[in-house]
Amino acid sequence: PFGMNGSKLVSDLLSDEKMSLADKRKVRILTCNGDILWVVGLRAANLYSVGKNTAEILCLTYNPVISDKQN
Repeated sequence: PFGMNGSKLVSDLLSDEKMSLADKRKVRILTCNGDILWVVGLRAANLYSVGKNTAEILCLTYNPVISDKQN
């Protein structure tokens, strides 16, 4: 995760955030070639962070769809 040394399991990250099981099921994860880039709303990965050698960036925004329907 960005700002940390080493790695961390997504399950540990969600547990550290003290998320309920229902909230854990709603978490979205952005990946590229099998690497996690972003646990949406929680933490970005350090692997693809912007640095002095970065030539291009892609800016993503997540806008969840809110529905009146109950699943």
